Amino acid sequence: DKCRCDDVPPGIDIALFDSAVNQGQTAAVKFLQRSLGVAVDGVIGPVTIAAAQRVGKSALLDMMVYRSMHYTGLSKFTKYGRGWMRRLFSCYRTALAASA
Repeated sequence: DKCRCDDVPPGIDIALFDSAVNQGQTAAVKFLQRSLGVAVDGVIGPVTIAAAQRVGKSALLDMMVYRSMHYTGLSKFTKYGRGWMRRLFSCYRTALAASA
């Protein structure tokens, strides 16, 4: 409920939820907000929801880039990075299919 996945368009909801599970709710929202070009406060409010509805699936690639940048900055990237990237690209494919 904190990420309000039901209030954002199909595809973005999947990417947001997956990111929240894997990287934390606040980080997930911030990735989305950065990809939408809105104020980054880690809270989904009416501005973020309106921007997500306006921009739609075009924000997905940017969101995945922010997620991947987060992963590469982690100390365990050498050990787990390949799996994290597989998860990321799988999520991206699923999110794109859902947004069509």
